[in-house]
Amino acid sequence: MVKILVVFYSRTGVTRSIAGLAASVLKELGGESVSVETEEIIDLKERSGILGYLGAGRDAALKAEARIKPPRAKPEDFDLVVIGTPVWAFTAAPAIRTFCDRHCRNARNVGFFCTMGGSGDRGAFEAMEAACGKKPIASLPIVVKPGRVESMEAYRPKVRRFAEQMLKACLPGFPG
Repeated sequence: MVKILVVFYSRTGVTRSIAGLAASVLKELGGESVSVETEEIIDLKERSGILGYLGAGRDAALKAEARIKPPRAKPEDFDLVVIGTPVWAFTAAPAIRTFCDRHCRNARNVGFFCTMGGSGDRGAFEAMEAACGKKPIASLPIVVKPGRVESMEAYRPKVRRFAEQMLKACLPGFPG
């Protein structure tokens, strides 16, 4: 049995929705061979509204450490940790950088995804890789145009390819 943790931070709910879709697709593809848990990283700093948005961008640009609620799950207890972040100021959200730095150094395998309005995935993935101290076995950028959020099902084919890449690396005998 391959144990998978899908962990994410989401300010507006978009990254949360993609994390849910990724967990669902991993379960669907892995069947009885996988167990999938999800956990949301909670930033203890108020990030809602326009002031929260502006502060979030500032903190991301300055690479500020976040105060986060201690996570329930321990990444080292999983075969794969899938980590999701929104892109802020062309990098990962501070809560995810902090989580990766404090908790993912001993993770066996990691996969990264990010959500963004246009660009910045490269900087986000580099920040996550540096904080985890390891390269991802797969990464997935998701562009969600502001004011034009499609149904999450529109992203299923991309999420499926991402999940297949990760399962091929972690699940012996997975097709492909």
